[in-house]
Amino acid sequence: MRTKHQALEAYKSFEAWALTQAHCHPIKVLRSDHGGKYLSDAFNAHLAAAGTPRKLTVHDTPQLNSVAERLNRTLIKRIRA
Repeated sequence: MRTKHQALEAYKSFEAWALTQAHCHPIKVLRSDHGGKYLSDAFNAHLAAAGTPRKLTVHDTPQLNSVAERLNRTLIKRIRA
């Protein structure tokens, strides 16, 4: 994604991919911060139509996103080693 307005299309393509994969489950909850990428009216309408609830965390606090941050930390450690 080069700009924020491309987030909805990227999310839709990922959602479609996840639904067609045998090993993936439908998206249960979308967790994001108040950064602005996922806060447009069109994005809200899509989530409401899909029945996906949204959980917002505090902006610029990656500590609250423990799973992704743990993975990022592990990958960085492996790359450096």
